[in-house]
Formats: sequence, C-alpha cells, structure tokens
Amino acid sequence: MYWFGEGGYYDHLRLMQQIQQQSDSNRDLKERNRILGAEVYDLKNGAEAVEEHARLDLGLIKPNETFIQMSTLTPAQFKESNIPTGSTDGKYEEEEEGSNLP
Repeated sequence: MYWFGEGGYYDHLRLMQQIQQQSDSNRDLKERNRILGAEVYDLKNGAEAVEEHARLDLGLIKPNETFIQMSTLTPAQFKESNIPTGSTDGKYEEEEEGSNLP
C-alpha cells in the first residue's frame, strides 16, 4: 500500500511535482501582474505614459517636431531586399547577348 496504493509514495511524488509546477507558474503570473499594474498606474496618473503609447502605437508627431525613421537592415540585407527597377511584375528579365535592345 505504501508504494503503489492510493495516497502512497508515487502519488505523493506526483502531487509534489504538480505543486512545484503550479508554484512556478504562479510566480511568473504574479510578476506579469505586477508589471501590468505598474503600467495601469502610469496610464492613470501620468501624461508621459499616454504620450509614449500614442507615439509608438498611433504614430503621434507633435507640431514642430521632425520625424526621423531609421532602418535596422545591414547593407547586405538591404541589397537582398531590393528589386531591380524596370520590372513591373517583380520578375527578372535577362537580356540575351547580341540583342539589339536600346
């Protein structure tokens, strides 16, 4: 009964593992709730948080401000992403040698 019975050793081990997993999950959720609570407090009590969300999510630009957008692509990534001009369907057309195209 002690090893294999209901409420025995193996049931106890299984329950202890489940308790540990639930404790870990609760700890993560408490941290997430703490962060969300701080964000809610900032949104209710400060104009800076509202302005930050408006800038990031809605693209807010105030009068007399200059908007500068910077690319995070490396030069190699930039070259790979460019499509040569002159092709309207995005496909490459190769010229044959000896053709009389201008």
